[in-house]
Amino acid sequence: IRRIPYGIAYAAVLFWEIVKANCAVVRVILSGRKPDPAIVVFSVPLQTEWAKVLLANAITLTPGTITVSVEGDRFRVHALCSDFADGIDSSVFVSLLKKMEK
Repeated sequence: IRRIPYGIAYAAVLFWEIVKANCAVVRVILSGRKPDPAIVVFSVPLQTEWAKVLLANAITLTPGTITVSVEGDRFRVHALCSDFADGIDSSVFVSLLKKMEK
């Protein structure tokens, strides 16, 4: 029951990040610039499997990024543009999931 407020906050943040990412992808498409795709590997300090699954799903649900693999605490993510992956390892998703794990 104590995780419910965090779950609601997580859903709201996920929705907002999806909206922002959609706008970023539309800007890339309409600008005519070629995307500069990148694969980024990073580690996160999440302990539980469900938190890692939630993070991987959030990354994949956000347009412009796809979680390619999760091995232990290492995530491999493909980004449509390299700047889409900036700060992904310290995103608001990670901080909310760390709070939910406690």
